Amino acid sequence: FIPDSTFIENLTFRYRDETKIRFAESFGVDHIFIREVESEDSTATIQIVNDDCAEGSCGLVMLFPDGPTEFAVATVDAIPDIPVNGTAVYLELEYKTDINLSIGLQAEVNGTEFEQYFFTLTPTDTWNKVYIDMADILLASQLDSYRILIGALNLEDEPVEVRVDNIKLLHF
Repeated sequence: FIPDSTFIENLTFRYRDETKIRFAESFGVDHIFIREVESEDSTATIQIVNDDCAEGSCGLVMLFPDGPTEFAVATVDAIPDIPVNGTAVYLELEYKTDINLSIGLQAEVNGTEFEQYFFTLTPTDTWNKVYIDMADILLASQLDSYRILIGALNLEDEPVEVRVDNIKLLHF
């Protein structure tokens, strides 16, 4: 590599053969993030749009200063048998957001639902892809099943957008 120069390489990425993809949400016709989480405020939902997406269609949430100012949704079904023994577990997603975007887990313990956000993705005006390592959180909780939780709160004096795409839960 040469300092202050650009090096372009066409790389090909693929998942290892033993990768288990528990779900892959690309926001085609419908999506799995429809379970609304209890909120004191009017909660927005994720709409499917075909413009300004990472690829194809994506999920869009619009939040306004006068409401709805927040959204909090989880996967419609709980995902059982996610490894809780320290095995690598990743949430892969692409996002583009005007405000902080929080990622967490929702689970049920003795008939009571609990939500906990663990990661915050900061605003970006370009699409970013992240891999969130969830192994330690799952190891600490040791529950039977989980829902993936996504949420944001608009504290701005103007409308904001949150876009998500290509969300996958992976483990080995």
